This record gives sequence, C-alpha cells and structure tokens, in this order.
Amino acid sequence: HPEVAKFRRDLGRLYAHAGASDESIDSYHKFIDWSQRYLENVFPYSSEQQKLLWISKYPITDHTVFSLALEDGTPQSRELALEMLLKSKAMVIEAVMAEKQAAFCHYDDEILAQIEQLNEVNSEIAGLSMAGGYYIDSLSALYILKDSLEVGLSRHCSEFSDALAARRFEVNDVIKSIPDGSVLWEFVRYHPTNLDPTITGDAKLGQPRYLAFTVERDGGITIKDLGDARTIDSLATTARDMLYKAQPQIYSVAAKIAEQRLNEITSQLYTTLFAPLISDKTDIYISPDGLLNLLPFEMLPTSDGSYVIENYRISYLSSGRDLLKYKD
Repeated sequence: HPEVAKFRRDLGRLYAHAGASDESIDSYHKFIDWSQRYLENVFPYSSEQQKLLWISKYPITDHTVFSLALEDGTPQSRELALEMLLKSKAMVIEAVMAEKQAAFCHYDDEILAQIEQLNEVNSEIAGLSMAGGYYIDSLSALYILKDSLEVGLSRHCSEFSDALAARRFEVNDVIKSIPDGSVLWEFVRYHPTNLDPTITGDAKLGQPRYLAFTVERDGGITIKDLGDARTIDSLATTARDMLYKAQPQIYSVAAKIAEQRLNEITSQLYTTLFAPLISDKTDIYISPDGLLNLLPFEMLPTSDGSYVIENYRISYLSSGRDLLKYKD
C-alpha cells in the first residue's frame, strides 16, 4: 500500500538525519520499489484528474536522497539517487502505457484478447487501490493473474516484452545501455536538505539548486552540484529570449553585436552547466530538467571561442531510461 511506502520514505529520512546511511539507502530502495509498483498499476488506468492526484499525493522523488548522495558520497548513495531520478521521470512517460499496450501485436487476435484481459485486471487493481481499503486477498489474486498474463504476453510478443523490460529497469540496465564512447548527463532541479538532526523547521530546506549525474558505461556514477537554480533559470530564460530576438538580425550589420551580447549570457551557462561535466567523451546524452528543457546546449560558446555544436554531438532524452530502447 502506498501509505506503507511513505512510512519507508520517512524512515529513510530519519536514518539519513541520524547518519545511518546504509539503513537509509535500504529504506529508500523499498520506498522506490513499492511506490513504482503501486503507481504502475494505478496511474495508467486513472483519469487525468486522478493522475494529478496520485503524482501529488504519492511522488517517487524525495529530495533528501540527493542531499544524502552529495554528503555521503558513496557509490551506493549515488546509485540510489540516480535510480530515484530515472524512475520518477520514467513514471510520467509510462502514463500512456495502457494505450501503447493496445498497439502491441495487433496481428494476433488471441494476443489482443490477452491484452484486453490484462487491461481489465489492471483496472480492477486500480479500482481496489483507489477505493482506499485493504483488499489484501483480492489484490493478491489479481497480482498473480497479472503476472501470469504478462509472462504469457512476453513469451509471444517481443514488443510487449521489450516494453515490460523498459518499465522494470535497474540503474545497471541503463548504464549497460550507454553506447561505448558516450556519456549520460542526467539533470535535476532539487531543494537541498540539511541532514544535521539539530536543524529543524524551515531551515531544513535550502533554496532550489541544480544537480547533474554523469554516467558512463565503464566509469560509474558521479554527481555534481551546479549551483543556484534561480540564477541558472534566469540565465537560460534570458538566453532563449535573446536568441529569438536576434533571429531577424542574422543578416544585418547588428548581427555581430547581437552575437556578442548573447555570448555574454551563454558563456556563463557553459561555465556553470557544461564545463564542470566535461570528460573525454564527445557523444553526450542529455536528460534536462526544469527550464533546462528549453535550453539548446549546442549554442553554448566554449572556452576556446568555438561552440559546443562544433565539438560535441548532443542527443536529448526525456530520461536516461530511454537508452534501453536503443540498446543492442
């Protein structure tokens, strides 16, 4: 039940504030897993209003985990934070999973009937979950039937099997799907949490900031605090506005001046967002967050006077999980 998952989240927070990082990580893993499984059954079969309710009431993201990853600094805490980020972004995408399932294996009437039965089972699970009661026996039987149907569909329908694997992924699955010679940059806008147990009230939460995870197939996971989110958002918004206003000046005598003014802003973005993450990889997969979704990273001027587009190949993802669709 999602309320039990919330207890696990709160227990994870308490352990983090007490400095018991191993226990905190274990509790958070359970929170993520239980929350994801609950939303997986409820979210796709809910109305738009209900979806907004579930996202608000039972979010997978807990910003304490990002602060824990920065402060603790262990590979386990970084992996936990990345897992939470990947799965929270993926859950929004999977809101349309029910509609996608209907398109799988359309050539087979028997398979279509099984998909229809699976949708009915999922709808029953969603109905019992949203009723607010504890229908343990009924839900257990429905979960068993659901698993059986999914196993059968996966055996006979490769499209369904691939989609199911993409939904139930682990961090290592994403890491293994990163092409050789490439790197994944996963951005998140978050509120830092002070883990000092003596700090209480409003002082526990800081002003929003941006974090970036860099993930390589053979280089593990690193995490970098990029700075104040409001400053970065302001620069990104200004750069985008200037870019649009400069378009009519491209072939005019004012083009050079417009480019210089734009570069004064975008060079700050390069120094803040791009330069701290650079490695020897020139193929970069970027999953932005917040207003960074509106920023074309290719336009940023590098320290040698060229532009990012001249030195790097950028590919954009809604989540690093998207790489699972393109793995060999």
